[in-house]
Amino acid sequence: MLLIKHRKTRKLLFLIIKRIQKEFIQNPEKHNLSISKTDILNIERLLIRRQIISKRESNKYLKSETSFSYLSIICISYLGFAVLQGQNGRSPIPKTFFEINEKPDPNFVLQNLLMQIANHSLAIVNLVNSGLDTSARTLLRGLLELSWLTVVVIAEKDNFKRYFDSKNEEAEKGIWRKYFSINSLNSSLEEIEKKLGLSEEVINELKEIRSKSYTYYSRYLHNSYACVMLGPYSFSFKDMESMHISLFGKASMASKQTLGVLNWNLVYLILLIWPILYNIHNFTEYRSDLVWLEALSLREAVLDVYEINNLSNE
Repeated sequence: MLLIKHRKTRKLLFLIIKRIQKEFIQNPEKHNLSISKTDILNIERLLIRRQIISKRESNKYLKSETSFSYLSIICISYLGFAVLQGQNGRSPIPKTFFEINEKPDPNFVLQNLLMQIANHSLAIVNLVNSGLDTSARTLLRGLLELSWLTVVVIAEKDNFKRYFDSKNEEAEKGIWRKYFSINSLNSSLEEIEKKLGLSEEVINELKEIRSKSYTYYSRYLHNSYACVMLGPYSFSFKDMESMHISLFGKASMASKQTLGVLNWNLVYLILLIWPILYNIHNFTEYRSDLVWLEALSLREAVLDVYEINNLSNE
């Protein structure tokens, strides 16, 4: 077998099938209802074939979007390396900034948040390439929340304390509902954006984009009727009105929107993290540190490529 490789699992599979057939079918030989290894092997082959075709189509039709996603993921990962380089590295957030005398180190928290964002983003790209757009959208909803949470936690003393200082699960739920709901995150993000000098027009526009994205992708997370009914289908790259069953994955035109929101969110995060570090945390040593300069170069590349791509698409 190609996918069910564990010998014990295979053996149990056919023993159980044989037992069930014996219990529920009086004359299994007469009805010829036995499931053979060949039957399951054919399904495995179909699954593998669908994945190969989907990745081929994704590479053909989604190359621009996924390439930018990978660039942004690399940028965020590199920033994570820079944040906590060890004893000789330059940490951007003073341990005294949050007025906490004991752990956690805020730089360690930031690094882990960035690594989680990078991994979630990579998972979304992999799901899209595999033709599993609905699954990618479900994960995207969580990534949006995590990205905005990262900005709020790293920029504000009180929210940093609230984030890690939950005594138990119930207290954590209460804190989350009160301080980290979408409305609370939006309010905090607005204040941070004001501190960083963004105009009121831009702040309002960003808030509207966040709110719409959060509401839309929450439907996938909560398995709304429309999302579940449309989820097993993919949209043709040549004709959006043409839909195909996407069992085991099929690349979809709808993934352009998924990747577009992913990339917008990564740019938003990359755009804000740096000003937070040097405006709020007064971090200036990046100018004399090679790793930080390389991270800065990647940031500028991400922002420039995103702007150029947007202008070329207009």
